Amino acid sequence: DGLAKVEATVLRPVVQALRQRGIDYRGCLYAGLMVRPDGRIQVVEFNCRFGDPETQVVLPLLASPLEDLLLACVEGRLSQISPQWHPGFAVGVVLASEGYPGTVQRGSLLRGWAKPRVWGRGYSMPAPNKKTGLWSPPAAGC
Repeated sequence: DGLAKVEATVLRPVVQALRQRGIDYRGCLYAGLMVRPDGRIQVVEFNCRFGDPETQVVLPLLASPLEDLLLACVEGRLSQISPQWHPGFAVGVVLASEGYPGTVQRGSLLRGWAKPRVWGRGYSMPAPNKKTGLWSPPAAGC
């Protein structure tokens, strides 16, 4: 199972390392991962914030009030509550320049977007340039 593999090889070792270093970490820890064609999991990054695009994917599925979870986290009682989730699933697809997650050439154009797309709960891709039909990603993260 993919999630069990991620938990065993990425998430649990990170939590154990924090504990071994005496770090009482309280907050969000998002693991940005890539799955290689051969099935290997590669960690791209860890975020300790509600970053974009991961927040756009995860938070709409959260049925519990976010403030309840955050307060429980700060007060050290997160293990006493169980977040509730809306049924379904979410997928975040990120288009990135060649070379990502390593060195990338900024400003590259992505081809093949005939019209803007809307996915899931109304998040949309910006429309491509009307003259060229090309879509240029924002500078941040691409």
